[in-house]
Amino acid sequence: DALQRAAISLDYPCGGKGSCRQCRVTVSPAPSSGRGTLPEEETAKGMRLTCQTIVETDCTVTLDEGRLSHGTWKLRTLVEDVRVPAGIGSFRRVPVSLAEPGLEDQRPDWERLSARLADLGIRSALPDPSSLEDLGARLRASSWSVDAVCEEDTFVWIAATGHACGFAIDLGTTTIDLALVDLETGALLGRRAFLNRQVSFGADVVSRAQAFHADRSPVRRAALETIEEGARELLAEAGVDPSQVLKTVVAGNPIMVH
Repeated sequence: DALQRAAISLDYPCGGKGSCRQCRVTVSPAPSSGRGTLPEEETAKGMRLTCQTIVETDCTVTLDEGRLSHGTWKLRTLVEDVRVPAGIGSFRRVPVSLAEPGLEDQRPDWERLSARLADLGIRSALPDPSSLEDLGARLRASSWSVDAVCEEDTFVWIAATGHACGFAIDLGTTTIDLALVDLETGALLGRRAFLNRQVSFGADVVSRAQAFHADRSPVRRAALETIEEGARELLAEAGVDPSQVLKTVVAGNPIMVH
């Protein structure tokens, strides 16, 4: 856990069961735990398995650089597989104007906006509480006239400054592939692959499933942390404001996605 918080990634093919011995490091002072099935000559030198070691006091950990998992990969897939050709995009902007609320119309912001969208033939679903707060701020900042970004006849969200953007995410066993796309032009703004932090729960889907069955929260959190950090890096590289991201689509193995 401490190594992961420090962004130091090792391989854990056995999912932390201590059987593969791929996560061995040297700890000084050497704790009593973490010996696992390591040979006595190695444990005598302070070598321990990180997945089995309990930190008892401040210590220094030394590891072979060759054991580090690589965090970036050169993608072999073509960028065209995530680019939307011009003229066939399903996203569009729809101007929407609302009357200011008053004594005669005291409906909540969302109720008033969804009613107006329905008048325009646009479907909408109640968003989460934090999005509702953002909605009210955007409506007031724009004097109640906004552009609604829609995917065909479904409301996505209110457009921010600049083009609406989205993420396409392929959540794989070893890597997470993120692509940042301009939803209105189809242009690919950035794409990179990152090491899926779920590797600490095993190198294969069966190990992940077992870990997920035991406690789903850490497995899910590992994927979300990878996606969030990767997304922030792509946004910074492309110079895109996070408020422009209106849609995220995640695909991959159901065990990882869940």
